[in-house]
Amino acid sequence: MEAGDESVIHGINNTTRCLTPLGGDEGAEAHVWAVGTCSPATAANAVHLVHYVPENGTTGVETAYTVPDGAEVWRLASHPGHAHLLAAVVRDAGEPGATGRGLVYSMSDLPAFGAGDGDGDAALQLPSPTSPSALPQLEQTGSLPGGPGTELGPVVDVLISALDVTDSSAAVVCRRGVALATLDRDGLAAAVARYVLPSDGNGATCGARSPHASDEVAVAIGSRIVGYDVRAQSEAFVLEGAAAQGGAGIFSLDFNPNKLYCLASGHSDGSVAFWDVRKGGEPVVRMHEHAHWVWGLAYNHSYDQFVLSGSSDTLVKLYSVWSASSAWEASEAGRAGHPVDHVAKTYEEHDDSVYGLAWSRGDAWTFASVSGDGRVAIHAVPQEAKMQALMT
Repeated sequence: MEAGDESVIHGINNTTRCLTPLGGDEGAEAHVWAVGTCSPATAANAVHLVHYVPENGTTGVETAYTVPDGAEVWRLASHPGHAHLLAAVVRDAGEPGATGRGLVYSMSDLPAFGAGDGDGDAALQLPSPTSPSALPQLEQTGSLPGGPGTELGPVVDVLISALDVTDSSAAVVCRRGVALATLDRDGLAAAVARYVLPSDGNGATCGARSPHASDEVAVAIGSRIVGYDVRAQSEAFVLEGAAAQGGAGIFSLDFNPNKLYCLASGHSDGSVAFWDVRKGGEPVVRMHEHAHWVWGLAYNHSYDQFVLSGSSDTLVKLYSVWSASSAWEASEAGRAGHPVDHVAKTYEEHDDSVYGLAWSRGDAWTFASVSGDGRVAIHAVPQEAKMQALMT
């Protein structure tokens, strides 16, 4: 996809809430995301591998893996060093309420996306059966800490480093605690540390793992954001009253991958806040650009002034937030020459709430979003914003 081109749409005939990028080779012939479905209908759920081929602008599902017992997939995380493994938050099909469990799955016969001979789709010739009974099934290889009936409570999210291929571990955010678990290449998981949250009546709603300190996990609890060093069993930071005015809830978090101590939070009043966790108090920047809840956030790993948000208002926003980026600190020409913080583009390809966002691992300018109605949209950073980032 050339920057500035129209977004490309693919539809999955199911309910969806999450996606995660696969692969990781710069300049790969295809960008691939795993998309999980969460239909309450038994035996209807699968993880779809959606690919986009920039050379010809095509997209589609190359294959899909059914989920054992038809479990609903609510969160997904892939490992950059073990592309065949997926960590997931699943719920039993049709079970209401907070019943999340953390499981590890292996995808057998994973197609070698982008590893062809230069003929575009040559590497993407795996058949795509239309009958669910003909699809391969995910193999459950391990269980992660937490779950209904445990001290940590139901699992809310699973977090794997998107950058460090040598860090074979996962962080698990639960309603009443946080845990770390090792993952080997066979998908076997073993708990190594856990931290039980104080019992104050509020459970964790979302979390993010620090790319600078793998033992540190930020968790939204009520109106606070708390960073925990899970191995040290201590609080790394606390942002009291982090929710916006009016007691707005916090539904998404993400750490800046390139700038220490910086964290973004998405709120139920439609705002996105950017924090220096050392300072607490007020955020460095708060931008109120959505009309409803912000379910997803995603920093660009190469150009951290670019941040994505997805909301129940059906929109995806691409922010250019220079004042809270590493580019701001690195400038020797003076901050007066930097662009002001603004929304670089609003993407309107969805008709339902946008829950998941993920940048491609093979291209800093391409990303995907997924909405509840099964629509996956693949987008590009606009050319003007790209040039500004490269030249500043």
